[in-house]
Amino acid sequence: MQTSMVRWTPQQRQSLDLSFARGLQPRAAATSEAVAPHPQILELWKVGRPAHQDANPTSSAEMFRRRSLAHVCISQFSSSIAEAPLFAERYGVRLSPKDDLLAELAEKLNNELTPYQYTQRLAADAKIHDEAFIFKARSQVGIVRELWPLRVDQVNPIPGRGGAIHHYEIKGWPDIPARNIAHLKGYDPLNDYRGLSPLQVLKLEGLLDSDALLYLGEFFRNGGLPSVVLTSPATLTAEQRQISRDEYRETTGRRTGLPGDTGWHEPFVMSNGATITELGGDLSKLDLSSIFDLSESRTCAVMGVPAIIAGVRIGLLQAQAYGTAREARRDWWGKDLGPFLTSLGQWHTLMIASEFGPGYKLRFDLRKVAALKEARSVQLRDASLMFSQGVFSRDQALEWVGEDPVDGRPVYAAEAKQAPQPTGAAA
Repeated sequence: MQTSMVRWTPQQRQSLDLSFARGLQPRAAATSEAVAPHPQILELWKVGRPAHQDANPTSSAEMFRRRSLAHVCISQFSSSIAEAPLFAERYGVRLSPKDDLLAELAEKLNNELTPYQYTQRLAADAKIHDEAFIFKARSQVGIVRELWPLRVDQVNPIPGRGGAIHHYEIKGWPDIPARNIAHLKGYDPLNDYRGLSPLQVLKLEGLLDSDALLYLGEFFRNGGLPSVVLTSPATLTAEQRQISRDEYRETTGRRTGLPGDTGWHEPFVMSNGATITELGGDLSKLDLSSIFDLSESRTCAVMGVPAIIAGVRIGLLQAQAYGTAREARRDWWGKDLGPFLTSLGQWHTLMIASEFGPGYKLRFDLRKVAALKEARSVQLRDASLMFSQGVFSRDQALEWVGEDPVDGRPVYAAEAKQAPQPTGAAA
């Protein structure tokens, strides 16, 4: 089937150009289903519902850009999730891109992003904002031919009279009908239409971490040493005191502040019985590790990333429980990433594959994940050992590695090794 593809210029893509939607659907403003916002009107479906604060995607994005540990956790999460490629199947049979449009879409989601980049972007938005938006670009006959991730901070869902999403607003472009947007949303008990970003939950920990870093910065900006008092037995004029202050600062301070251009640890010579009294704290006593451990452990817990994988100091303590980063990553895949990808595949099936007909599904191929390959090899080894020693039956060994049993009969290794007698053989 030949279909016309949507082509965008780089300038249009950069500004989220969705102008081709004009030719696909009429503007929602021209219909009678959309509810026009009015300060004096409260829709009936909102009656009795608690008020809530609006989501702030821009704030979450800024925290991702400025908080180092949040950036690391989200990058680790999204790059790990992207290891598993998307594929299409129908009634349990994997489809070939050469023979099926949905399989072709799964292999080439659009003409700019690779499947890895698409999944990475989707996972990053889901972790930063607890939601993501995908535009479904259709052919002239209405078939979904491309999937485009949209910036979360530029999309606003607009409900209809019954409370369901009627269309989506994007600044500067026509209203997009709900059928052309796939909206992945987490759970916020006070917001029916937006997710709850974990970065918003971490605001207090972020402030604690930032204050600790700023304190260290001020410590080093204060002349490169703790505060001191220069004492002279002679009476000094204001000009002489300023000269002594400038001389000390020039010798021991930051100077221009450029790398290597400081006076730290430089000797300072005084005369006429002058002394230096140290008032500030000792650098060796300035231990903020407990503060950083608190903020880092809570950040990793909320972001769902083991600290040992994020590479923070608290992760060394977790190594006692996980053993190594490899074991931690395998455990992470089993407890968090694997279930997330299963859910993400179900969402793709619901929002996209269901349009192609009954039996179609979109899934992520976990067999391509390196950490799970190692875990599966261990399972295969254990199952083979248990079966060969007569501990497991054939079906028990198959179930151990996640495969379906053959027929439920308790066949053990001793029985399986018995070769069948040939029929018609001469005595």
